[in-house]
Parts: sequence; C-alpha cells; structure tokens
Amino acid sequence: MSLENARAIVFDLDGTLFDLTPVVHAARQRVATFLFSNGFFSTRAYARQRINTLERKHGPYYSSSPYYFAFFDIAKAVFKDKPDQVRRFLDKQNTDPEAEPVEALVAEMERVYNAEDVEDIRPYPDALHTLRELRHAGYKLFLVTLGRARRQRNKIECLGIAPYFDRIINEGPPAHAYWFSELMENHDLSPDQLIVVGDRTHDEIRAGNRQGLTTIWLRRGRFSRETPAIGDRPDYEIKYLAQLSTLLHLSRIGKNPDRFRIAVIGGGTGLPTVLRGLRPYTRHPTAVVAVTDSGASSGRIRWNLGVQPPGDIRNALTALADPEQISQGLFNVFQHRFPNSEQESGIFKNDHIGNFLVAALTQQLGDFHAAIKTASDMLHVQGTVFPASTDNVDICAKLTNGEHRYTEWMVRKPGKPPIDLAYLVTNDTLLRELNRKNSALDRVIDPETGQVEICVRQGRKVSLEQDQIRAPRGALQAIADADIVVIGPGSLYTSVITNLLVPDIQKALVKRAQGKTIYVCNIVTQPGQTDDFRASDHLKSILKHIPENQRDGVIDHTLVQDLRIFQTPKSKDWHPLLKKYKKDGKILVESDTETLDALGPWTRADFLEEFHPDAIERGTGDFISHDPAKVADAICRIFCGLSVPDYWGLDE
Repeated sequence: MSLENARAIVFDLDGTLFDLTPVVHAARQRVATFLFSNGFFSTRAYARQRINTLERKHGPYYSSSPYYFAFFDIAKAVFKDKPDQVRRFLDKQNTDPEAEPVEALVAEMERVYNAEDVEDIRPYPDALHTLRELRHAGYKLFLVTLGRARRQRNKIECLGIAPYFDRIINEGPPAHAYWFSELMENHDLSPDQLIVVGDRTHDEIRAGNRQGLTTIWLRRGRFSRETPAIGDRPDYEIKYLAQLSTLLHLSRIGKNPDRFRIAVIGGGTGLPTVLRGLRPYTRHPTAVVAVTDSGASSGRIRWNLGVQPPGDIRNALTALADPEQISQGLFNVFQHRFPNSEQESGIFKNDHIGNFLVAALTQQLGDFHAAIKTASDMLHVQGTVFPASTDNVDICAKLTNGEHRYTEWMVRKPGKPPIDLAYLVTNDTLLRELNRKNSALDRVIDPETGQVEICVRQGRKVSLEQDQIRAPRGALQAIADADIVVIGPGSLYTSVITNLLVPDIQKALVKRAQGKTIYVCNIVTQPGQTDDFRASDHLKSILKHIPENQRDGVIDHTLVQDLRIFQTPKSKDWHPLLKKYKKDGKILVESDTETLDALGPWTRADFLEEFHPDAIERGTGDFISHDPAKVADAICRIFCGLSVPDYWGLDE
C-alpha cells in the first residue's frame, strides 16, 4: 500500500506512543499485593510468580481483558482451596449474592489491575519528535484508545501528548472499525488517505486492513514476538516511531520502497545489520559483499575447494531472505553452524551449512555469481547480492614498520604494528608464489586455531604482482544508480576497505553524480585493525586508499555512535561487557569533533543494539553491534534532510 496519498494518521496509545512495560509490572504488583493482603497467597512474591507464569502460558492478550484467563485460573484455584475465605471477602465487597464466586473474584482482580491512578510514564524517546515532524508536514493526527476511559485520560495527561492531536477518541466500545469509519466520514478521508499505527496486529492492524487502510505495525514491546495471521499482516513494519515520519517524507519525494535505490558495501555482520534495517524503506537493495575472507569456515573452504569465500555472501543472502516466502526449515539449515567442538562436530567444527551450499553451487554451476543467484532464488531474496570482485582475491597489507601481511587472517590478526596501506592480489598469484620452489612464503597451520597462516620466511622478501581485479557490472551499475550508497559498518580493513581496493568499485564511487554516500563508523575498536582509533581515524583510513585528488565528496556523511548513552542508568547492563572488552583491547570509538568537522558532515546519535544477556557470552571475535532499525532510519533521514532523533532518551 502506497503512502503517497496519506493525509491523516491514527495512532493507538498503549505500547505505541509509550512503553507499557512499567505499567504492566506495576499492575501485576498491585494484583499480587491484593492476593497476599487478603490471605489468598502466603507471600506477595509467590502471587507475583503465579501471575507471571500464567501470563506466559496464556499469552499477553485476550478479547475481554489482557489478564482475564490468568486471573480466572488463579481465582478458580483459590476458590477450590479456600471457598469460605473467598465468600467472606466477596460479602465484604457487597458483591451480588447470586454472582458466581470465581467470576466475581476475577472482576475484583481486574478492578485492582486497572486502577485509575497512572504510574510515572513517559512517551517513547522519539515519540514527540515524530509527532512534531508529522504536524509540521501537514498531516492530521488522531488518537484512538479504547481502554477504561478515565484511566486512559490520565495516561494521556501524564504523557503530555494531547496538544499534538487534532482529535482524541477515548470512548471505549464500539470497536476500532467503527471509529476508523467515523474519522474518515467526518474528515472527508478515503481509505488510501488514512494510516493506522499500532502495536497489535490482532486488533488495530486487523481493523485497518479490513477497511482498506494503510497499516503500520510498531513491532515493539509485548506483542513484538507475534507472528501475524494472514489477515493481520501490516503494510509496513517498523520498530521506532521516527521511521513512520521517515517513510512519509520519502514518499513525498517519490522514493517509495519500489523506487528507492540503496546499495550497501561491506561484509561480516555489519553489512547484514544494515540490510535488515532497510527492509521497510526499499524492496530492492543491492549488497556488494567482501570476498577476501580466509579465516574459519570460509577460509577452510577456500583452501580446500579453491572457490571464493562464501561466508559473508551467506550472511547477506539470509539478511535479505523473504520470511513470508521461504521455508523456515530451509532458512534454519542455511544458517546452521556446527558447534565449536571436535567432540560434537568432528572435522566440521564451527562450519556453516550455508557456506557448503554456496560452495557446492559454485562447483555445480562453475561460476560464483551464478551460485549466488541460485541461492538467492532458493531463499526468495528481496534484492540483489554481488561479490565485490569476480576474481578470487586476497587482501594483503603493508604495516607501518615495512612488513607485509598476506591473506585476511593475517591482516586482521592482533599483536602486530599498525596497518599502513592495504592492497589486493589474486589467490592464483599467492598460490603460485607458495608453490614456487624456494618460495619466500610459507604456509603453516596454527595449532591453536587450525587456521592457515601465510608467513614470509625468516630473512626473505617477496614482491607479488598485483593483477587487474574486476568487479561485477551489476554491482557497478547499482553503485552508479543508487540514491544512497552505504559503506560499513564492519571490520575497517577486511570488511570495508577491502571492497574499495577493487579499482572498478573505487572508480564507481568517485564518479557518483547523484544521491549520498554515507559511512557508518564502528562502535568499538578492533584489535589488529583499529587499535586506539577515534572516529576520524576510521574515516581517514578509508580516504587514504583513494587517490588524493579524488577524495573530496566521496563520503558525503558519517554516522558516529553517541557514547554519552553509556553514562546513563539505562546502559548499566552493558557495563560488564565493556569491562571485558577493555581487557581484550576493544574500546569505544570516540567522536573527535574538530577533526571530524574538518573531514565533512557527520552526525552523532544513538545506534546501539538492544541489550540481550547473550551479549555477555560473546566470543573474542564479536563486537557491540548497531541496531538495524536505528541505523537504517538515520541513513534514510540524512538522505531526505531530516534530523536524526534521540532513539535512546538522552534528553530525559
């Protein structure tokens, strides 16, 4: 559904404009206190535990009340165990003597749960920013909330959002469909002119779909893990309210998802992070993927089968796979990694099935690009994936002490002098030198990691011929035609700069005559590549690999993480990981303002991923990541001239 005709937007309240989690926790606590203080449970903690357990059992939503079935199970168990006590309690409440005791106790729990007093709630950090942008752009804004009227009114007053809306409907029943129709009739709107934004696909999104409205699901909070039924699928899915404003501004300049062209250059886990985030904005992104990996699973496949490394390609393919079309089983198999244990995996330790599939297709079809195309069809990829080079190439580097390192594994290996310049050689050139009699190069296996390492023999020197390296024509055309080219984030030399070392790609970037090229800087440094780097050092290293007389305007804008968020109470979960990182030589990348200003436009904002406890257990090769939705939204906002909002809540 197109956004181009939109004139008005109707918002849900709970979970859409503010985080409902504190309200839910407080309501659960009130009910737990009620059950304990009236002698139905021996402790408040046990009562709370029962509520939480039953909520998980029944799910977060039901038609009559969010917790009706959880409360019903509790009331039934309490009445079975303590019938006289329940009847005495109900008598004190002047309950109708004819009322069924279990239902009456449920009603009391619901009354306590839905107390009219509202906890200290605040709008989502980007909510007011978004509402202001939308009003300034001329959209009519409506709020429809169908909860208990007085309690909902108290929420609206506490949030301070009333002045932003042209009309607020806080009436309770009838249902959403009635009020959507009423809004269209009273404000002379056709279905294609009204947008519905909400966090519940089974409620406001379903109602909007049935009336032919444009629906946008804010996939955040309690209902974010739901899988919508066919009739409940939204037209758009976003994670932050600011994305709504971005999408509407893009539609106004003719850049709807079918016409918005974005190319992303990178590798590793940074590239798929951006690709996943771009899903609401473009249906046909192009990924130009690094193909110099020589470590882990990709490295073993390269050395044994002689094909280009499939790992980063696999990551890009799965990031662009259409979840509604692909078999979940095939997707899971494609992403399956064998455990990092010889006892469990034998010779397949830490190998990816998807890497083997891409390698097998390459052998069957005789062409790496054809293998990628076939894998794309298998995964129903939305977009196009290109290798950065049609040749089997390796990244090498000259260090500041004059030494040279060969292959990606050696370039990124920590504990060496800083990198001065990187360059590419073909794998054939490297193998010819390795196989030459009395070669200056030696191939050894690291006993700890099992990795193939290419080393210069003691006292020897080597000079490798740098052959002509080509890029796929489709990748070059995508870069030339793109409204936005995104570079990064990712390992600076081995995921980002390695692509720019392909002469055709470098020329395509330099010659771009339209759109913007945006660099996304890493959040933490990477030992072996960016030790002690500031944000400007990352950018300078990229520009250093482009001829000096061609550097101006190659990068139009740089995005840098705002480190102030790590000083807020909300960031405390990250602190143990940051301490662990510091011991490993990974530090947060500082934004050195004056130097960055001299290099060109840049934006400092919050792009940090959501914290998950698994982050603490990440291996030494893993790093803090960007949030896909935040970074993609910021990229698109830079393109259409919007400011990047406070996704974190620093202003609070």
